Amino acid sequence: MKVLGNSNCIMHIISNMLKMQNPKLMDHGSRVGYLVAKMLEVEEKSKREIIESYILGLLHDVGAYKTEEIDKLVQFETEKVFDHSVYGYLIMKVSEVMEDRVDAILHHHTPWEQLKIMKTENGQLANLIFLADRVEIYLRTQNKFITSDVLEKTNCFSKENIELFCKTDEKFDVQKRLLDGSYINDTEKYLYQAEFSEEELKKLIRMVAFLIDFRSESTVTHTITMVSAAVALGNLMNLDKQKIDEIYTGAYIHDLGKVAIPLEILEKPGRLDFDEMEVMKTHIILTGNIIGGHVSDNVYNIAMRHHEKLDGKGYPYGIKEEDMTLAEKIVAVADIFSALTGKRSYKDSMPKEKVVGIMQQMADNYQISGEVVKILIDNYESVVREVDENCSKILHNYEEIKEKYKTISKLFS
Repeated sequence: MKVLGNSNCIMHIISNMLKMQNPKLMDHGSRVGYLVAKMLEVEEKSKREIIESYILGLLHDVGAYKTEEIDKLVQFETEKVFDHSVYGYLIMKVSEVMEDRVDAILHHHTPWEQLKIMKTENGQLANLIFLADRVEIYLRTQNKFITSDVLEKTNCFSKENIELFCKTDEKFDVQKRLLDGSYINDTEKYLYQAEFSEEELKKLIRMVAFLIDFRSESTVTHTITMVSAAVALGNLMNLDKQKIDEIYTGAYIHDLGKVAIPLEILEKPGRLDFDEMEVMKTHIILTGNIIGGHVSDNVYNIAMRHHEKLDGKGYPYGIKEEDMTLAEKIVAVADIFSALTGKRSYKDSMPKEKVVGIMQQMADNYQISGEVVKILIDNYESVVREVDENCSKILHNYEEIKEKYKTISKLFS
């Protein structure tokens, strides 16, 4: 996917996004990923397995951004912190991200003796992530090296994994490097060595969008509606594949900055007041901070300009029509279409006549592209069919996550 540059770009975007939401937890993930990768290097695993394991370590607590267990996760001794494991596993599973190994996320707080009984497919990796998780927290909170005796007393890890950690520390000085910060060079190496196919990149982008939209019930289908409508309009306007790819990617990542917007604003029923709206508007600049330098200029502008207006009264830059490309205008129209047709806790989706009326008025008032709005109106039913088909898949995924979350969580209670 040329619009993302190198394969590692999406991993830097994910890292930046999660770091913005909670720097402490993201730093923890990076350090855990480092420990897991170094242990697999000692075992002489393949480059692909080492990189994937680093990424799983990096993302092992990703479910905490939904379940609000963040504060509990930075303690060495924890009680019940399985909810985030379940949610993180499910959101990666429905996104089809490393699905053959993602059960290691589900079980990264499951003691080794239980894993042996359960015969979990990736139990060894899950236990390594668990061990790395506890080592990292111990080092940060105690500011001293952990010993094999401390690890053995937890009764959580296999003897083989404890021995592997000790060998890794002897060979690579991992504890020293974590304490003095020199481990960072290796984590950058792992990110830059990441190699993904175009299809794998799309799955990672989808996971990122899920992390944003699934934070709030009211935003579950917003991104997919926008992406579907924008791509449909781009095809109807005969844009080439490169432009369609740019629209697809820019639309998918357009709201990443919302990871730092409080849920009480995202989920507020009714209109936001002035102060709340000013906070909401910051999501675009935050998005720019997340994706800057990791996408092409065209994709960056598509994501950053979806709230701009032709008359210069949009935000964040207040640019006018002559500064906007057709792809940017399409995504701006698709965003409004998504907002008008989406359901919220306080309103149903609008009927066609009202949506068309509002969008035509906005075009007449020189806020959004009349050319794009005409294509939308002339092909309204076909665009809606495509949106509905894609939204039904997302809603199915969301409901599947909710149901499986309840079921699996009971197993850990």
